[in-house]
Amino acid sequence: MKKIKNICSIRNILCFLLVLLVYFVPLVFLKVNKIHYESLKTLPIPFGVYKASFFLIGVFTALIVCLFKPHFKEKEDKLIRYGVRRFILYLILNFLFLIALIATFFQAQNLFLTYVLALSGLITSLFILMEAILIKKAKAWWTVPLLLWHLLLTVSSIFIFLYN
Repeated sequence: MKKIKNICSIRNILCFLLVLLVYFVPLVFLKVNKIHYESLKTLPIPFGVYKASFFLIGVFTALIVCLFKPHFKEKEDKLIRYGVRRFILYLILNFLFLIALIATFFQAQNLFLTYVLALSGLITSLFILMEAILIKKAKAWWTVPLLLWHLLLTVSSIFIFLYN
């Protein structure tokens, strides 16, 4: 019962909402061009699935931050302290790569740069998983949807780059 109270505390809810806000503010300003997406030869995945996946990954990222937030103040173990710093750095890089990917695909319509950004997002999500295992192995499974999402983005960007 105590764990449920810790999860539903005001600080965790505010942290979740803050990360969700930071994640979705750039998506409000970036215009997503459905016509551009449908004009390309892509994997047979509807456009709505991608939009829903962006929302779900934002929620998962906010959950990951809230789950690992108690470890951000770790002072005893030096290895975990540096792991937490790298974890935060990789989360920020992953977020920046995802925003740049959306901008280059829909605004700049540069397929090669989109492929490079999707691949770098996949690499940073692998690093996030490795750091999460170092920090707390039981909570590291929450980072797997982020890894799978970037794997889907990388495969679809390779397909789009090669066939268009």
